[in-house]
Amino acid sequence: MAMSFSDLFEMGTFSVPWHQRHYDWDKAHVTALLNDIEEARLEQRPCYFLGSIMLIDSGNDHWEINDGQQRMITVSLIIARLCRMAFDENEDAQRVKIALGKLFVVGRDEVCSLDDADGYRARITPPLNDLTHYRYFICGNPAGTNGKLTSAWKEINDFLTSMSLEDAYRYFDYLVKKTEVAVLRVPRIVDPNAVYETLNFRGKKLDDVDLIRNHLYSFFSEDAGEHRRDVVRDSIERIGDVLTRRGKSRNRSAEEYLRCHTQCLFGYMRSQHFYHDFRREMRAYLDKRRSTRHTEAALVFQLIEKLSDRRALRLFRMVTAPGPDPEAVEKFERRTKTTKRHRRLSVFLRELRSYTVVQPLLFSMLMVYGKERDARRLKRIANEINRNLERLTTFVLRTAFVVPKFEPSHYEERFAELARSMADAEEVSEKALSDLLRERDVHGILDDRQFRDSMKRVKRMTGSARIRSFLLGVNATFAGASRLLNEERCTLEHILPRGAEHWSGWTGFRTVDGSEYVHRLGNLTLMGPDDNKPGRRFNASFAAKKGGYEQSLVAMTKQVAKQDEWSPEVIARREDDLIRRAIRVWTFED
Repeated sequence: MAMSFSDLFEMGTFSVPWHQRHYDWDKAHVTALLNDIEEARLEQRPCYFLGSIMLIDSGNDHWEINDGQQRMITVSLIIARLCRMAFDENEDAQRVKIALGKLFVVGRDEVCSLDDADGYRARITPPLNDLTHYRYFICGNPAGTNGKLTSAWKEINDFLTSMSLEDAYRYFDYLVKKTEVAVLRVPRIVDPNAVYETLNFRGKKLDDVDLIRNHLYSFFSEDAGEHRRDVVRDSIERIGDVLTRRGKSRNRSAEEYLRCHTQCLFGYMRSQHFYHDFRREMRAYLDKRRSTRHTEAALVFQLIEKLSDRRALRLFRMVTAPGPDPEAVEKFERRTKTTKRHRRLSVFLRELRSYTVVQPLLFSMLMVYGKERDARRLKRIANEINRNLERLTTFVLRTAFVVPKFEPSHYEERFAELARSMADAEEVSEKALSDLLRERDVHGILDDRQFRDSMKRVKRMTGSARIRSFLLGVNATFAGASRLLNEERCTLEHILPRGAEHWSGWTGFRTVDGSEYVHRLGNLTLMGPDDNKPGRRFNASFAAKKGGYEQSLVAMTKQVAKQDEWSPEVIARREDDLIRRAIRVWTFED
């Protein structure tokens, strides 16, 4: 049913269930809500609709907030700040009384004051981490300098104090009288998790992490023990805390990890149906292992501990992060005696990072390595993994170089199943991966001659990341290639310029249309992050570019400077040479 926020707060008291995460709205969410309400007020809309709230009936006019915690707490903070403004002006006792009635359990006829708020019972009890600060705020007091709740309070304060007092009062009246929500009240006997799933289905992809989180929490009842429930909540929240990095949301990072790790445990799960596949596989997992000694809750608790294990989280971060743990990588490379070789773990991780389809394989192999404690076996496993990674990068990179679009759907199911079987084993099978790659080699690129012929047919390799991977790999085969090269910051360089307006000074192309050659592999090279390009006339001619190329830290670019002239014939010869070098770099040996 639809009701005003004012009526919602007066339904009774509310608490956030133990399994809900703490207040998590950032500045952008709070600002958007404040501005939306103000816009609705200025446009004199009959109401402002703030979505749906799901409450679980706990009896005696007490409700658990199953969905809507962030909105209810934020609106209560807005009311609290407006209450303090009205109270400080000492002229609007009626609005203060109304506000206090939304924030605290006080009778309609009861004489109440903000000065006495410390003794009132709050209507909302937030998660334990936010409880103290929230109590300070609704009593109208500032508190703390850090945290999402404090940030929200500061944003609300800045927004409201920028208004005139009259506009602030009008804002308060509109918020209390015209802001509405749809409230779904669920009896305790109904499974709130099932209702939550239905409530969140609106014709778009569900947030799998939130659904998985709530499904896992559903195995732990109120009498499961406060300590165990706290461990479960903290363990699941740890996943997002450890993995979130710039450019990715908390849930997106957690979803990538959960799908990777659970595929190593259960087998292939479809990305578009991850939550449903997870529930199905977890049910099979529980049915297989449940006994008189292990309840479902105990098995789920063990599963959560495994998924949130810090070593597993660090391992996934090493597999996916732009800067993997250098100490762990160096230790692996020392065990495999590859520290002086170009083809080593740090290079494999860089080359495979953007191909999420291989994450379960990488993760499962390195998990086996991480679990081994016997020094001799550990050395052998490390070498097996290194050889497997060399084969895997050869397959993935060769395929990516010759096909217009690398299609993960062609490989992910078989890769995930192999990852599961490897994760269950104490060894890392070289034959299993080698056989799988040959089975999946639909383009025949594992045969050197076919790969060479396929590369010759590539008139234009697409994707700057793919081209950079090719050139970085090949660059290592040139004499004098620097181990200190900052590969992540190298930039792609077209030797014959892309713009036709520059071609008049290129003597090798006076009678030839340069557009056919600009994007050929033979016309591409790399510039190091510290390389200097000559001034404005850099593209005027090949001679103008040679000086910059001679000083480059990139070995293959130094070689370009040895040419007397740049022409179609030079590009063709250089392309043949690059392809021959690529065959040596990405080699496939059984």
